[in-house]
Parts: sequence; C-alpha cells; structure tokens
Amino acid sequence: MTKHSKEILLAAFEGDDFEIIGLDSNVDSQNNMICFGFDDLYAFIGTIEGLEIFITDVAEFYARKLHGQKKPCIVYAWVDEMAGNLRFSAVKQEGLNKLPFECEIEPTTSAQDFASEVWAIVMLSRSDSIDQIDSTYDGQEFKLSVFLQTLD
Repeated sequence: MTKHSKEILLAAFEGDDFEIIGLDSNVDSQNNMICFGFDDLYAFIGTIEGLEIFITDVAEFYARKLHGQKKPCIVYAWVDEMAGNLRFSAVKQEGLNKLPFECEIEPTTSAQDFASEVWAIVMLSRSDSIDQIDSTYDGQEFKLSVFLQTLD
C-alpha cells in the first residue's frame, strides 16, 4: 500500500465532521460511520500488511477528526459481509457496552489479528464458489470480530 492509496480512500471523508454527542451510542455510531468496499480494499490496499497499516491509519484519522471532542472515545471496526464493507465508527468509551450489534462480539485490540481476519473475508468474497462462502460458518457459533482502539 502506498501513502497515495490511503489518501484516495480517506479523501472522501476528509470534509466530513465527526462529533461525539454521547447521549446515545447508536446515534454517535451512525453519525460517525465510514465504509470501505471490499473491492476498493483489494485494489488500493493489496496485502494483509497494508490492511493492518490502513486500519491504524483510519484510527489516527478519527483521532485527528475528533480532536477536542469529549474523551475518551473508542474507534471500532467490523466487517459487514452482506454489504461487502469494512466499516469504522466512533463512540464515547461509555458507549462501548452498547455497540449496535445484535450478535455477540469478539473484541480485539490487535490491528494485525483483525487485518488477517478481514483480509481472509475480502479474499473469500472474490471467490467464485458460493459454497465455500456459505460453509465458512457451518457449525460455528457466530461472533462478530470487532477491532477497538481508545482515543485519549
């Protein structure tokens, strides 16, 4: 991944205002969400290592955009497989136990581990075999992997 690639992906959000209101974590989550399509990640990022750097860069982007907001905040990321997106958002730290997911989450603070999981999903989404995609979770209790980073 080049610096130019990261700038292309984040440029669409540069003019956006992000705000942590703190009254309702669902509202903050929706208002502060940014998404990156799997095809864009594959085209612009290209590797697991590049994705790990990108995840950290997006967290730094949030830190810059939320500078001066109520702290501490949590930036979190997850994969929306049905939409084919890697999504990021931010909430106040108190909102962490109220993240807007209807399933159990598996939190991680390791950008490397999260990038590996995301990249596997991105590559699987490029597969022609729908059977391979459908069998990924057969017999497993689904837990949504969520990357978390605290912004102080």
